[in-house]
Amino acid sequence: MSDFDVHQKQLTPGQYVMLAVSDTGHGISPEIQERIFEPFFTTKAPGKGTGLGLSMIFGFMQQSGGTVQIYSEPGHGTTFKLYFKAHLQADNRSMAEPTVIENLMGDGQHILVVEDDEKVLPILVETLEKMGYRVTAARTGDEALALFEIHPSFDLLLTDIMMPGNLKGRALSRMVRESAPDLPVIFMSGYASDATNYSNDFQSEGIRLMKPVTRVELLAAIKTSLTAQLRD
Repeated sequence: MSDFDVHQKQLTPGQYVMLAVSDTGHGISPEIQERIFEPFFTTKAPGKGTGLGLSMIFGFMQQSGGTVQIYSEPGHGTTFKLYFKAHLQADNRSMAEPTVIENLMGDGQHILVVEDDEKVLPILVETLEKMGYRVTAARTGDEALALFEIHPSFDLLLTDIMMPGNLKGRALSRMVRESAPDLPVIFMSGYASDATNYSNDFQSEGIRLMKPVTRVELLAAIKTSLTAQLRD
């Protein structure tokens, strides 16, 4: 696991197996998310729940060398991702990732990155710059659109779907493509409802990546998008 992945998931470097459980329900508010893994915390009525279920899962994952993360927003469903430490035989360890990474290097292409998470954004920027890309960063759709109008020569748009403000990821991509119809777009999301929408009517708009995104997944998506643009 790369430094990019470790920072996102608060894990030690190594290989992991991820299990994702998603729903398309009402979602969980940020206030409850902050406490959801606390022992005895529950939103159920007295006598209806112990508040120990999720705290026990969190404790088990931590003791096993993994972790569990939640991605949710009211009205957009919830996704729990469990990361299990993979135990491999020494002679089975592979040097495949460094080779793959070398093949995914950029060549100075300019990427507009839109991400409202102040912890994730600098990691994205650093990762892409180390891989040979030029990066311009924005925290909202409105800020990104203003940057694009000043410098409409970006090679790719990498944007979160759900962001603060009126201009979300999909709306941003459509407005940008009014003047740059062939601009490749990669969407990032941690919400199950976005996955459902993508399977229905989203695929023609760009590639979608589910958070947390590994370094290889991100770089492969970028390389695929840029290569497809050259073919077109």
